[in-house]
Amino acid sequence: MKTLPKWIILICISIWMLVCLVDYWQYHQLQRLAIQQFQYGRLAAIVVVLSAALGFLGYRFKDQVARYVHGLSILLLSMIMLGLSVQAFMRINQGEPLPSHQLVQFLWSNLLTVGAVMLLVVSAYTAGDLLISCTRWRRLKGGYYLLRIGIGMILYTKLL
Repeated sequence: MKTLPKWIILICISIWMLVCLVDYWQYHQLQRLAIQQFQYGRLAAIVVVLSAALGFLGYRFKDQVARYVHGLSILLLSMIMLGLSVQAFMRINQGEPLPSHQLVQFLWSNLLTVGAVMLLVVSAYTAGDLLISCTRWRRLKGGYYLLRIGIGMILYTKLL
């Protein structure tokens, strides 16, 4: 069987995306109002530009940067950007930045949340891997990381 031309597939995808967007827009009035009355355009633009610049520099100098990019450095960069965003938000709305001890408390609570989610995902991966190794699915070669995590989450849901 011959496959469809790529341009037909792209047109169908575009039409389906438009239908989904219009349907969502129709049933979610509060989100539409929130987008229309968005007040933090400058802050969002700064974050987008900073992220794009870091992505471009990381791509341009990937050989020099590769040894520094790992989970801990990405987490540290995310926490720094989160702290800067909170400080900018507070300066815009309150006129003064958040006191340092409150900022540290906020970042610490976010770090604990990230750690809890990471623990949940790792334990779900382990449970899914254990279930796969006990079944005939063990013939699966390759990564299948998301499959293992998904099976682990399904197992947790069934147990709860």
